[in-house]
Amino acid sequence: MKTNNDSITTERLIGERITERHFELLCDMHNNQEVMKTLGGVRSDDKTQQNLEWNMKQWADHGHGLWMFKDKENSEFVGRGGIRKVEVNGKSEIEVGYALMPEFWNKGYATEISNYSVGFAFSEFDYSNLVAFTMTTNKPSEKVMQKTGFKFESEIIHADIPHVLYRIQKSDWKK
Repeated sequence: MKTNNDSITTERLIGERITERHFELLCDMHNNQEVMKTLGGVRSDDKTQQNLEWNMKQWADHGHGLWMFKDKENSEFVGRGGIRKVEVNGKSEIEVGYALMPEFWNKGYATEISNYSVGFAFSEFDYSNLVAFTMTTNKPSEKVMQKTGFKFESEIIHADIPHVLYRIQKSDWKK
């Protein structure tokens, strides 16, 4: 189990393994109407705490999870992303996920996080494939998946909401 990735660096971002000290940043994200319209709706602080605990448990159980990302130049909170074990259509999958604060949309940060996460998943773990999914209305996120090399697989219902499911095979990953 890999647990030495508490802090990572991409071209423009610094990512820290999600911990209790990120609760306020996560609350800011989960209370942002623009962000949460793509993630099923605004969440209460209690729901955010539950989500934080679930995400920290990902690290404890699987050796990977989400990082909270800040801009290298000014330390501004950009968003979160990484890989998690999730259930999709009754099957255990490894998800590449990302969410950004609106002021960082359309600047390539989601693609940067997604590319790093895919590379991390395939180089550090013996996963043969990964999934990514988003609400059917979230075309910008779908575009990030495509840029990262994910291929459309199907439409699904996740959390009682229509989503599109994309998948990438390790054999198709271009480093």
